[in-house]
Amino acid sequence: MGTVIQVKTVDVVLLAVLGAAAAAGGALTAVVAGPGPGAGFTVAVVVLQLATSPVILLRRRWPVGAGLILAGSIAAQTSIAFAAPRNLPETLLSVSAWAPLALSVAVENITERGIPAARAALVWAAIGVLTVLGTRPWDPDAGFIANGLLHNAVAPLFGLWLAARRRRLHLLTERADRAEREQWWRAEQARTEERHRLAAELHDLVAHRVTLMTLQAGALATTAADPVTRAAADDLRADASGRSMSCASSSGCCAGRPRWRPHRWPRSCRRRWPSWSRRPAGSGRRCGSPRRVTRPRCPR
Repeated sequence: MGTVIQVKTVDVVLLAVLGAAAAAGGALTAVVAGPGPGAGFTVAVVVLQLATSPVILLRRRWPVGAGLILAGSIAAQTSIAFAAPRNLPETLLSVSAWAPLALSVAVENITERGIPAARAALVWAAIGVLTVLGTRPWDPDAGFIANGLLHNAVAPLFGLWLAARRRRLHLLTERADRAEREQWWRAEQARTEERHRLAAELHDLVAHRVTLMTLQAGALATTAADPVTRAAADDLRADASGRSMSCASSSGCCAGRPRWRPHRWPRSCRRRWPSWSRRPAGSGRRCGSPRRVTRPRCPR
């Protein structure tokens, strides 16, 4: 929601700036040139600028089309200015800031959005035609050459520089954020590894103490002469063995080894198995001789 409001605010500001530039250019031309037969040309140029200014709002949806429309409008304004009396064209083209602003915004938008070179070449070709039309090489004049280069060539290059600078800042910001996230992840990974190391060391220490206590209790149960002492030592050894197994299972040291659980078929399935599929009571496999037994699937 905030991004939409920011985009609309930028569009409104750009539209207001272009409108103010058109009005200021017309007013300055009227003040500098004074009243005369060229007032109609000034009004025509200002009206054309105001009518073309809303095209800047379509630059995100149709960047190339908006750039071509703006370039065509500037070409029309230049033609109208050259059709005016001799003292008016240079004044009208010098004081108007609408053309460089529109061209810089169009070029910046095309560069920032990564328009393919084949499509962006159309806009750059139109800018080249505008530069030739503004400098008038067939009738060279220092004022027209300076105005044509500044308004039609330097302004688009400035927009290109702004777009490149914004893209570079965006890439640097993204790289800094990525580096910060990687640093946080490495610190978190280091803390996790240290936590696991401490847990493993504590587990080994506790397991060693419990195992030693179990061995001592077994030795006491074997060597003690008093039956009460032997019974107490046996209870202590059994309790210590249980504690050792529970410590091993809770610490996760055997997490990679799946625990064996006897498979139990449903009661309705067990009734259907033939007698040969049931293992005898004494047919358990010996320790140290692993053998994988494939059991038949449930017929249900």
